[in-house]
Amino acid sequence: MTTPSGIGRGGRGAALLKAMQSSLPRPGEAAAIAAASSTGASSSTAAVPVSTQPSVPTPAVRPTFEPTSVGRGFLLASLTKARTDVAAPPVRPGDSPTPTVVSGSTTPAYGFSRGLRPTSVPASSSASASTSPPTKQLERLQIELPPKERGKDGMNIPLVVNHIPIRLREGKGIYEYAVMYNPQLDNRDFRFKVLNQQLEVIGRTRNFDGAKLYLPHKLHETTTVLYGEHPVDQSRIEVTIKFIREQQITECIHHFNVLFRRVMAAMDLVKIGRHTFDPRGSVSIPRHKLELWPGYITAIQDFDGGLMLLAEVSHRVLRTQTVLELMADIHHSARGGFRDECQKALIGCVILTRYNNKTYRIDDILWDENPLKKFTTEAGREYSYMEYYKNSYNLDISDRQQPLLLHREKKQREVEGKTKMLCMIPELCYLTGLTDDMRSDFHVMKDIGAHTRVSPTHRQFTLTKFVKNIYECPKAKEILDSWGIEILPSFIPVDGRVFKNETVIFGNNVRVSAGRQADWLKETSNSRVLRAVRNKSLLQIIFLCSRLSLADFLKVDIDNWTILFTRNTQKQVQNFVSMVSKTAPQLGIRVNHPKMLMMMDERNDTLMRYLRDNITSELQIVVIVNQTSRDDRYSLIKKICCCDSPIPSQVINGRTLDNAMKLRGITQKIILQMNCKLGGELWAIEVPLKKLMVVGMDVYHDTTNAKNSVLGFVFSVNETLTRWSSQSFFQHASGQELGHSLKMSLIFALQKYHEVNHYLPEKIMVYRDGVGDGQLSYVSSYEVEQFKSAFQAFSPDYNPSLTVIVVQKRINTRLFLSVDRNNLDNPQPGTVLDHTATRKNWYDFFLVSQHVRQGTVTPTHYVVVHNNNPNLKPDHIQRFTYKMTHLYYNWPGTIRVPAPCQYAHRLAAQVGQAIHKQPSSKLSDRLFFL
Repeated sequence: MTTPSGIGRGGRGAALLKAMQSSLPRPGEAAAIAAASSTGASSSTAAVPVSTQPSVPTPAVRPTFEPTSVGRGFLLASLTKARTDVAAPPVRPGDSPTPTVVSGSTTPAYGFSRGLRPTSVPASSSASASTSPPTKQLERLQIELPPKERGKDGMNIPLVVNHIPIRLREGKGIYEYAVMYNPQLDNRDFRFKVLNQQLEVIGRTRNFDGAKLYLPHKLHETTTVLYGEHPVDQSRIEVTIKFIREQQITECIHHFNVLFRRVMAAMDLVKIGRHTFDPRGSVSIPRHKLELWPGYITAIQDFDGGLMLLAEVSHRVLRTQTVLELMADIHHSARGGFRDECQKALIGCVILTRYNNKTYRIDDILWDENPLKKFTTEAGREYSYMEYYKNSYNLDISDRQQPLLLHREKKQREVEGKTKMLCMIPELCYLTGLTDDMRSDFHVMKDIGAHTRVSPTHRQFTLTKFVKNIYECPKAKEILDSWGIEILPSFIPVDGRVFKNETVIFGNNVRVSAGRQADWLKETSNSRVLRAVRNKSLLQIIFLCSRLSLADFLKVDIDNWTILFTRNTQKQVQNFVSMVSKTAPQLGIRVNHPKMLMMMDERNDTLMRYLRDNITSELQIVVIVNQTSRDDRYSLIKKICCCDSPIPSQVINGRTLDNAMKLRGITQKIILQMNCKLGGELWAIEVPLKKLMVVGMDVYHDTTNAKNSVLGFVFSVNETLTRWSSQSFFQHASGQELGHSLKMSLIFALQKYHEVNHYLPEKIMVYRDGVGDGQLSYVSSYEVEQFKSAFQAFSPDYNPSLTVIVVQKRINTRLFLSVDRNNLDNPQPGTVLDHTATRKNWYDFFLVSQHVRQGTVTPTHYVVVHNNNPNLKPDHIQRFTYKMTHLYYNWPGTIRVPAPCQYAHRLAAQVGQAIHKQPSSKLSDRLFFL
């Protein structure tokens, strides 16, 4: 194909020649031409007047462009509009979904996200507008978010959130500058020292990170050139400070958090980990050699309600026992090597040195060193450790032969590539935190809980006093005033909603209300289970149950089961078996007398032999009663019963059967667990959504093998969401949180669902646990794509709706019910909040799903990272999520997270802690991990 002369490829040459021969339009004229052409005139014949003056081309002089009210602002608005025309914003509840994806876009493709929407910028030809600089034109382009659709279901209630508004005083701002050095300074500390020589110009109030400088005021010049001296050789250094822009308040979140850390330090609060604590308010618990420091968790974030300070009460447990005293206890009680036991007990622990109230992590123990060893300070002076602590802190060290503790500084604090190491004296170091033995001690946790379980009213009083103390501290107030930051003295009142109580369905279609406390323990003890299984093929049972209504009920036959015990637990086992025969009929479960085998000792090899000799294909379940709780014995049982000889197993601690007053209740719970492990169902909730599969996911990081993480994947297989199947996978990456086996897991789930129901689900809802804020975008892109690829792998024409919800339990947001002006209380289960305290760039909500009798209830945060179902409105997702918290069969009440999440957590934890390998597929369709 030939091209006309002067055109070239694509016609660019002709276009360029034509443009050079014509006069150049002024800014705004192109907009006028576009506006005129849009009225319907033909671009080839219509002449558009763009100026009243004749155009006189001057080849030697380039025409001058005069800024008008449009220009770059109009161009930016046009480009933004064009982008939104090409890529429609993500689907919100009630909108129609769109499969269009913009390559390279940073906006997450989730269902309830909110896209950027530019406001219209009117063109003006007035003289005053034409004189404004182009940067002012860009400031007129306001980017705002469309309103987020909120739920409406439920009764409105007054709530209070532990968020405190933050604002800048009138006339204050935050100005960003770039700092450059000539010659260049590579050492970060040198850059700080040279800049600090210019305090007369920049002022003492500043925030500098080594490259960017933030000031609360604007310098006189756009570019300021100053001179300083090198800290080492006193050579002349040129410092150029160039103005970049004035930042919006929502862009300064990191800056505000840095300032607030300075405020906490000015109040003499001690930083331990990420939070700060007040040693002056310490509470002693001498009975357990413990001490509690009250503290605060603070974070400034940008919410839907604006920039706010999230403030929460915290406590830090310290031990009054020194490291040297612990080493002495280990020396007297250690059965093995003393040094090995000390290494296990101390390395990795966080210690506190009370002479400076700083914390350190123990990285090693220097057995060949002692306090008499000498070292050289940065000033070049030589000291022994005994001399140093005597001269610096007036402390005497009594044991001169004790080893030293080694702490390595983090990589961020390395100097010239060398890791700074500190040596500390065990006699002067105090341990922090609780040991596993302390956590398992009921009396220790009870005494600690008496101080840490804070009521909502007391929590509000403490945090309000904290804000008051900030303004009463002169140093802290000076920091805030110098930047013009104002913290309001009260929490934010908001309007929340509470759902009506759910109805729990038992066997024989018995329906009871969950009540205001969402607890049906009494009804569980007196009602028949929803369904139990006979001694049949489990697939036949699943198929049969999927065809039954909630009013139908299958009788149970546990004909063949074995109980293993030792001579020390013989009496408790006899009482337990007797109680089983009395309580099982009340639950609608018929249990035959078990085969009872008494082992002669507690040795693990004896237990292994008994299990392997007595597990047969006819056996339904095996029950093992241990004298005490032993992790190694439990792990052995689960490895054999879940992998080697797959069979449901129930492990009982013999001490729980000692109390005759509680034996009936404990026996009922054990029978219900056995029923679940055999494929039975205890209760149900009315689920309005049909042809739905619900998935729960969680990841457990294996502590024994740092290279492995366990993914727990649990999914429903029937319409009533009462039967569950599961899979687990090992991920061979250190500390990996995101699942890499999702495609295979979902294909397996779809096959199992089709095998039971003979059709595929039309809706899939995934609850993803264990994801932090920094991984939300990754989940919305990577994991969602794995799910979608599983659909295509199953069938090219199969495209169900997909909703992915991230579940976050470790949050610091608290919701309080406003009783009156001065009193707060815990909101009842079913309370939801989906505005003000939520994120701007995600659709999320907070849900209180359980009742607490002590302290303050913690809500659960749900973030919808993907949804392509336009029929699932916020009310549907919120109400359905609350329903799912009722279906965890290990507790007759609601829990903090949806049931599939908790099932996935139990599965991943059991595989990661006890089994350490993948369970047999023969147990995949049972809740064997309860």
